[in-house]
Formats: sequence, structure tokens, C-alpha cells
Amino acid sequence: MVNLKDISSVGVGTYRMNVDNEIHFQAIKTAVEAGYNLIDTATNYQKGKSEELIGHFLKKYPEFAGKLFIISKAGYFPPQTLQSSDFVNYVNQKAIEKAEIEADFAYSLDPNFIAYQLESSLKKIGREYLDAYLLHNPERLFQSKNLASTAYLYQAIERAFMFLEKKVAEGKIRYYGISSGALFDPSKEESIDFEKLLSMVKSIQENHHFKVVQFPFNFKEQAALQKNYDQQSLLDLIHKNGLIAIGNRPLNMNDNGMEFRLVTHEKSLEAWKEEDAQNCLNDLLTQVESRIKTLTNGNSSSDDFEPMVLLKKHYTHFYAAEAVETFFQKHLLPFLQLIYEEETSLIEDVVQTVKDHATCYAHKNQTTKTKAFLKQEDIPLKSNSVLTACDAYLNHFHLNHILVGLRKPQYVMALEGAFTKLM
Repeated sequence: MVNLKDISSVGVGTYRMNVDNEIHFQAIKTAVEAGYNLIDTATNYQKGKSEELIGHFLKKYPEFAGKLFIISKAGYFPPQTLQSSDFVNYVNQKAIEKAEIEADFAYSLDPNFIAYQLESSLKKIGREYLDAYLLHNPERLFQSKNLASTAYLYQAIERAFMFLEKKVAEGKIRYYGISSGALFDPSKEESIDFEKLLSMVKSIQENHHFKVVQFPFNFKEQAALQKNYDQQSLLDLIHKNGLIAIGNRPLNMNDNGMEFRLVTHEKSLEAWKEEDAQNCLNDLLTQVESRIKTLTNGNSSSDDFEPMVLLKKHYTHFYAAEAVETFFQKHLLPFLQLIYEEETSLIEDVVQTVKDHATCYAHKNQTTKTKAFLKQEDIPLKSNSVLTACDAYLNHFHLNHILVGLRKPQYVMALEGAFTKLM
């Protein structure tokens, strides 16, 4: 088992990682071999396939089973398409209490439900215990159509904590805690009073095992530092009580309602040439223009078709690779398949190259925006933005751990071997 003092400062956040992606498997392998032994997941991440990815890794490399500190979380009901008949029968037999939030979207802290989720997590991950098990966004209960009350929320949390203490005694988990974005200010509506939680766990058991507190933290979202608890912040209370503070969303910032990803792409842009990108686009435009002229007897041009207009308009202005992928899959490729029909092979290579260049433009724009932000905030840029952010969060703001979405081996390598020890 991994001692608390031996957990790596940076952990692998698996929110967007699943067992069906070989790159994600290699990323986990690269991270673990580099010394990053903290892995965070949840029952609902990737519809359970995030936990399966960890299990797949441990099955192939069992020597790491006792060398990782694995966290999972409970609370979200699986969608109906993922509910087995055994699960449905279990829910009915146990009369599990659940909060109905939207159609096919429910939440529960019923101890019987948590028990089922815990056993499911252990089975998928392939271990007899988890290092920490967290209540996952219990503030969801405030959105319930049938159970939305502050009194019910604290009752549900207390029952869950009592249950988790029993699971510690049984050896199913080592510690428990909470992952929430509603702990920062108890005076706000639909917030969770962290001091109440501390009193609660002490009343359950003086030598309790409530240990892990996870919350969003980045350069824009720093509510954990606000002195909203009688001149103390959430982070102050965590440290004062000997708990572990884990920040998530370190690079995905909410900037006035807009998502902004703090990322630089120095490596991928080293060999890229903007002149090549423009020449490639012109090549594709020329071929498509000729095709359209042929099909319409010269009566139409590429400017008459929205996908081509959008391509020319946005080619140099994308801000994320995901946006490039969405545009090509939903707009450009269907149009090109329509006009080329059985002859799409004629332009496959140039289209792929144009897409690659559009992604490079996105990386360039993202890098420029990130560097401008860091300069504006007077934050010295290290060799890349990930190192910059982790260093600030751990050494300046004094979080214990930061979870980073290390979905690719190169993302792991960008950390340059730093933060494998507790800071």
C-alpha cells in the first residue's frame, strides 16, 4: 500500500480516458513507470470504462497493484442503457432512495447504492480495496425534483459517511472523502458547509478516516482560497485538520462563462510551417472548385456552399483540436462525400493534411492565448504550461496534489519527471 506521504504530487485524472483506447493505456503505463502513483477515477467516468482501463492495466502489470494510490467516487446513477437486470432488481429489493434530476439522470447517496457501486468499482479495477472513495458532487441533490432540501442533503451525507467508516473497518477502503465544487462558501445557496462535515465525521468517530477533499482549482477558479469560514478558507480548513487537498480542472478554466484551456504546444509546432498550411488549403480549394464547376456546368462555385465558406473563414482561427475534429466530421467531410461520391479517395490525402494543419493553427492560437494570459497574470512560464500550472498550484498555493488529464504519453513527458514526490 502507498503511504500518504509517498503519493505523487501530480496524479493522473482519468475523466476522459477509457479502456477502448490504446493510447490511454500507454499513457497510464508511461505515467506509472515515471513515478506518478496517484490515479483518480469515478464510477461514471466514460460510463465505467475509466475504471476498466485501470483494471486492464493492473491485470497486465500486477506488480504495480500495491504501488498505486487509487481514488474512485460514487453517487451518479448509471443511465438506463447501462443498468443490468441484476442492478435493477437490487435497486428495487433494497428500495434505494434516489434523487430524480432529469430524464434518465439520477443521483443517490443511499448506503445500499454506494455499496453496489463500491463492489462494482473493485471488480472493474481488480483490487480488493480502494485507497480512497469519495462522495461525488453531493450538491447534485439540490437539483433533485423529489429530494431537494438542505436537511436531506446533510442527512444523506452523514449516512454515507457512517457507511464508509464501516467499509474502512472491513478493509474495502482505506480513506473516504468528498469531491465537490460547492464547498467554498457556506453562505451561498446550494452550498455545502465544510465545517458541518468536519463536525459530522468527528461525531461519527473521533479517529475517523475522512481524509480526501477534491475540488476545482486553477488560475481562474480559486474559490478554495477565499476566507469564507470565519476568516479561514476551505484550503485553510483542510490543512488545519490534517486532510489532503486535491485540485482538479487545473488547465480547463472557466473564464467568464467560457471554457479556456491553459495549454501550450511548443513541441508539436517546432517543425510546422504556416506557408505549407496555406499552400495545402489552396490545393484543396482548387480541387473542390473544379469538382463543383464540373457538377454544376459552371453555375456554382465553392462559395455557394456553407462548409467551404466556413473552412476558409475558420481555418486559421480554431482554438482547440476538438473543434477542428467536430467541424471536419459534421460539416466538411459529409459535404465532400456528397460531391465526390465513390471518388473520395481522390482527395483523402489532401483533406487529412488540411485537417492536420488546421489542428496546428488551433495549437498555435491556444499557445498564444495561454502565453498572453500568463504574462497578464505575471506568472513566469516554465518550459510548458503544464509545468507552470502544477508548480504554481503546488508550491505557491500549497495544494497537496493536482490531477492532470494525462491521456497521451507525450502529456506525461511534458511533466519532465517533476512532481513525482509530495511537495
